Amino acid sequence: MREAAVTAKIIDNTPAGHAKLSFVTEGEASLHFVIEHGVLTEALKPGNGIVVVDAGGGTIDLSTYKQTKTASGATVLEEIVAPECIFQGSVFVTLRARAFLQCMSFLFFLVFVETYYT
Repeated sequence: MREAAVTAKIIDNTPAGHAKLSFVTEGEASLHFVIEHGVLTEALKPGNGIVVVDAGGGTIDLSTYKQTKTASGATVLEEIVAPECIFQGSVFVTLRARAFLQCMSFLFFLVFVETYYT
């Protein structure tokens, strides 16, 4: 991605140019978004933990943070558990629901046949 930014002339291909570009995980980006939009004002208290859940089409991504203070007294959010990506997004929910409904339809058909045709 850094190479793409250089190619697009967004940053210079120098150490100083590279230093201008930082990458964050999807969970970090989501956390920054909700903080910037005031969604977590009550939850952001020292010692509290925050779990960011991104339930997408193919995966569910979990990131966990807590608010702490540095030695200088600055407040920071620290990742307390390694992020996890689980392949159980909405695509899988849809597939399981479809299989369940097909199974139930077949069972209904068997009960119907047993009830009315025997």
